[in-house]
Amino acid sequence: MAGFLVGFVLSLNCYGQTSEQLCQNGETKMNVNNYKGAIQDFTKAIELDSSNPKAYIDRGIARDAIGDFKGAISDYSKAILNDPNNEEAYLDRGLAKNHNQNYNIAIEDFTEAIDINIKCAKAYAGRGYANYCLKYYEKAISDIESAMQIDPGNDDKNLKDYKETILSSSKALELNPKDSFAYENRSFARFMTKDYNGATEDETKLIELNPSNSYHYSVRAIARGAIGQRESACQDLKRAAELGSNWAKDKYQISCQ
Repeated sequence: MAGFLVGFVLSLNCYGQTSEQLCQNGETKMNVNNYKGAIQDFTKAIELDSSNPKAYIDRGIARDAIGDFKGAISDYSKAILNDPNNEEAYLDRGLAKNHNQNYNIAIEDFTEAIDINIKCAKAYAGRGYANYCLKYYEKAISDIESAMQIDPGNDDKNLKDYKETILSSSKALELNPKDSFAYENRSFARFMTKDYNGATEDETKLIELNPSNSYHYSVRAIARGAIGQRESACQDLKRAAELGSNWAKDKYQISCQ
């Protein structure tokens, strides 16, 4: 009986809250962008139950939101130690590594999440972005297409980041209308927020700046296909294939012939 009472007391903090209740408090604070307060609650929850992967994941999300990417990655790693098949932990660790520009190892985490759940659209989107940043364009296109097929809606936890990218890239283009890097970033963000018309416009600008890059024809083909411009999409696929894209060649044969 004494052992039971000791265990019960240790499961509560000084206000009588359980680890789960502290996590709920932290999530409420995250919803109003009080990330530091949320981190405090998640830390208390972990002190009460260090085997709870959700507490580590939630604290990782809060740390990521304030730019503490290393702390976030550490929390997701602890969640994985407690639950090696936790899809969300791998996904979120990959996203934190993307934010920290560790794209190569981010790809490993997204691939793990996909191995656990082959229908994880967010993992394909995250891996597509990492491949894009590493200029693995064929792989990026394949992942982007997979994410679209699985989730044709806007269910992506990075929507806020994408919208901020669109704003910052647009400002950069006001200063330098020939900034290809800004067009690339804005096009990818528009694509991931399902603004296919906007992505088409940006890819057209990029093609004008560099008409020999097959990637931009391929991405424009996907965007045009998404808004029902089949004939134009096929023309882009054909041109991308002529420039050496094996992905575009296969896609053209399947979709346009």
